[in-house]
Amino acid sequence: MKRNLFAELKEGMAELAAEREGKVTLRKADFKIPDVVQVSAEEIKTLREGLHASQAAMARRLRVHLTYLSELGARESKAECSGCCLDQAG
Repeated sequence: MKRNLFAELKEGMAELAAEREGKVTLRKADFKIPDVVQVSAEEIKTLREGLHASQAAMARRLRVHLTYLSELGARESKAECSGCCLDQAG
């Protein structure tokens, strides 16, 4: 069955107008932001090696640029990570 994009757009605009007039409340979502966890470069390297992951794969998992991860390991400084990606590793 073919979608009627014009009808969907028209319906969305009508819902938006109704929300602005206070007639309808649009759906909203609340998100809990995790606390920041201090993680050393050595801990990240140990975790990466334990997972047998490349630097590129680990950078994607941590949602950082590969260059940042490489520099982090080179200078042995501390990184900030929300921890949400580390508990999913594996």
